[in-house]
Amino acid sequence: MNLASCIQFLFPNASRNDYRVSLVSGAQQVTYWNVATLGAQPSNETLLAAWPEVLSKQEAKRVAADLLVSLKAAYANFSDGGKWAFGSAYDTVVNHIRRGDIAAARLTVQMIQIPAEVPGTSPDALATWTAKKAEILALFS
Repeated sequence: MNLASCIQFLFPNASRNDYRVSLVSGAQQVTYWNVATLGAQPSNETLLAAWPEVLSKQEAKRVAADLLVSLKAAYANFSDGGKWAFGSAYDTVVNHIRRGDIAAARLTVQMIQIPAEVPGTSPDALATWTAKKAEILALFS
């Protein structure tokens, strides 16, 4: 367990000046706590109970970061026409992912309508746009 991470999770507005975690005899211990700013110091049991949620939040951030890298790579391979078809949805999807709302990002991609016909664009090119949309949707699986 990382005691400082648990404190930051439970007290998201706390600054590093409000508390101090040190190693005492090989174990993490809160060695300073600013009661005036943070209120009563949480018990070790409370901090320990927060640890699974801290891990879950860290894992969600890692998944979102990996998804952003994959999305950027997929989008980079889009043709100019495909980028046009995807439009501003790309920015919306990225913003949803950065906020941790993967479901909203997936829904945004699902709602993108690839046109059935675009003047000056061959059916084969349009098919690549549809395939790219499917590739991007697969990133969310």
